[in-house]
Amino acid sequence: MYELLEPPSAELLKRLSDLKLCTRRDLKRCRPRVRRLARDLPAFDSVWLDGLVEARTLTSFQARVLESSAPQQLGVGPFVLMDRLGSSSTSETFVACRRRGKGLFALKRMRVSPEKQQQVLDALTRLIGRTRSLSQKSSCVLLGAHCVDREIVCVSRLVSGPTLKDILIRRGRLPGSIVGPIGRQLISAVAGFEAAGVVHGDVRLENMRLTSGARAVLVDCGIGTSVNPTLLIDASTPPHRYDGTAPELIGTGRGPTTQSDLYAIGCLLWHLLAGRPPFPTGDALAKLSAQQTQGVPDVREWAPETSAELANAINWLTHHAPEERPESAEAAQMSFRRWRRGGNKGLKQLAGNVRPSGRTVERGSKLRLSVSAVVAVVLLAALFVTSPLAKGIRPQLLQLVSSVSNRLGHTGGLWSTAPAEDARTDRSTELVASGRFRPLPPPDSTGVMTLASGVDYDCGTIAVAGPLTIQSDGLRPARLIVAEQPLVVTCEELQLRNLVVEAESPSDQGEDALVVVKSHRLKVSGCRFGRGLSEPPSESTTSGGAFVQWSPVDVQDRSGGTVSLADSVFHGAGAVLRTTWVARRMTMRNCLKVGGGVLLEATTIPPASQVSEVSLSNVTSRGSSGILEIIAGNNGERSGNLQLELQDCLFHFGGSSSALVGWTSQGFRRDWTESVRINGRGSVVTPNVVLARVHDPTTSERRILSDTAIAFEGLAVGDVTFSGRPDDIPAGSLVTHVDALRPAGTQLGFEPPRLNAARDVARD
Repeated sequence: MYELLEPPSAELLKRLSDLKLCTRRDLKRCRPRVRRLARDLPAFDSVWLDGLVEARTLTSFQARVLESSAPQQLGVGPFVLMDRLGSSSTSETFVACRRRGKGLFALKRMRVSPEKQQQVLDALTRLIGRTRSLSQKSSCVLLGAHCVDREIVCVSRLVSGPTLKDILIRRGRLPGSIVGPIGRQLISAVAGFEAAGVVHGDVRLENMRLTSGARAVLVDCGIGTSVNPTLLIDASTPPHRYDGTAPELIGTGRGPTTQSDLYAIGCLLWHLLAGRPPFPTGDALAKLSAQQTQGVPDVREWAPETSAELANAINWLTHHAPEERPESAEAAQMSFRRWRRGGNKGLKQLAGNVRPSGRTVERGSKLRLSVSAVVAVVLLAALFVTSPLAKGIRPQLLQLVSSVSNRLGHTGGLWSTAPAEDARTDRSTELVASGRFRPLPPPDSTGVMTLASGVDYDCGTIAVAGPLTIQSDGLRPARLIVAEQPLVVTCEELQLRNLVVEAESPSDQGEDALVVVKSHRLKVSGCRFGRGLSEPPSESTTSGGAFVQWSPVDVQDRSGGTVSLADSVFHGAGAVLRTTWVARRMTMRNCLKVGGGVLLEATTIPPASQVSEVSLSNVTSRGSSGILEIIAGNNGERSGNLQLELQDCLFHFGGSSSALVGWTSQGFRRDWTESVRINGRGSVVTPNVVLARVHDPTTSERRILSDTAIAFEGLAVGDVTFSGRPDDIPAGSLVTHVDALRPAGTQLGFEPPRLNAARDVARD
């Protein structure tokens, strides 16, 4: 039987050898694991990879890439990727090591247009020359930059420790005794940049890490400004990326300066003290507009315990006019001289209690050595302790064994056996470990994941090849709690049944989606979505993200692209459904939306050749801002046709900017309105409703279009009376009276008897 075990393919062996990931000795040691995993099936390459991951020879991230269609992506020049730290729309950051050599590095791969590559590479080379002599204590400077496979690769040392974002999510807002020392170290780093003739240009929570030595370290120094010397405004950019943007950089074409870095530091300290950014709107363009036209309020309005000295220092850093801020970083340091000594003890405790969400990995050989050493120590200690000779030193030996075992547990914790996207954040790990939340179970062989009735689960990342169904096994729905990351699912078809999906606190997921789906088809039924476990919805709440975000696996597949929502409740701020591609058919049946935000938000216009249908029946929208919002940016192409079929729906809008249909665009085309048709059979809207409006994000102008701009019929206008308050969900949003002409004998809006899951949870 031993001889019948199939070896890895020649292609996999060559790949492992070229990347220096595995030796023949590692493969030989892994054979028993592979035999156990394969059972009576052939030992395919995937089984060998699983065995190598189990043996800690490979990381799960490496195994997944090796099994993909592009395994060569693991090798980047002289480096081998080990894990993923994060990503954005234009870059990805990884933990990497040299193929030959020791040490871990942070490797960033950036996608830059071919015509700009040499320009960016020259800027990065100048940056490296200027920052080479900077201290490594408070800043992480660039070590190298090269063009590899049409990408620009930047390498810097790996800084271990949580980001300020991790700390804020885990710990909540911080006291002034900790924020003061953080501000002193940040300004000290900016002073070093200023002396070297460079600016950071991207000071934000994610780019600042706190080491175990109580050192606040800025990462990604000057990289962003080398790629984009001026502020790039894009409506699709996550709003939090614009936190701390100085007013003089918005729409002026100016590049970042030391004064703009100081402004960003002031906003960051404000955020740490208050637990929220100075301008917490969920729209990127609205955030920029607020920062350009409004001043940062005194932090004591939100954190009254802040000392006057710290509050005044932040006010100086965040002054609206750059000439009123400190003339240099060295001058700004004078405001933080009080924290020159002290505060490190609190920072050390803070860094020790919060581990980073992006965990680094180590070579498997080190872990195997640790395991062998521990086994040897434990066995020898056990034999010696049981002997009469060891009677006097047993306590010391037991203490030694306990110490070594604890170190093994710590080393093992640095290695994630799940895929990189599946690796739990430390906030999630803490909640699961505490017993409050359970981890999601794997789906069965038919693709069904069944959750226990009435149990709270932590969200994670799920990727399956076929269809997937996530459902509760009883009348009382299971709850998916979004603590730090949303539920991210990639599959052929996703069905969510009888579930509750909620953010852990009102501040969590304020600008992102609670559920992010990439699939051919999406079906949601009998579910409830909410932002904040205890936050009551408000009719005046503005949109701050989305409950469900959907994108298709293949936009060219005409058989896919369908979304269906039924018998569900959505309460709180945010769009019910955000699509990165307008699906060919979207239906919403017997649903309730309470709170700010539109029902459907499309981040692109439909293609000119596509006909999309949005069908809404028995939908109640209370206190929302519209039915459809199309975010077109500066896209000046012709739009495809969009048909809105509304049957027995009730739209009760709140806010002066509400409209049935809206466009957010810098280059609005008048013929876009011709592509939208609304049929409102038996549906009612509240009086003084705006049918269509256009929002120009560059000027913040909102223009109301003529009522004849969109073809519509069947909509009735009238006042409505609800059965109760909006926070009484769903019983408070029943329609008790409507002053409008509509067909008799038909139900207007949602029907509570069909919302068993939502109603049961609301009563808990």
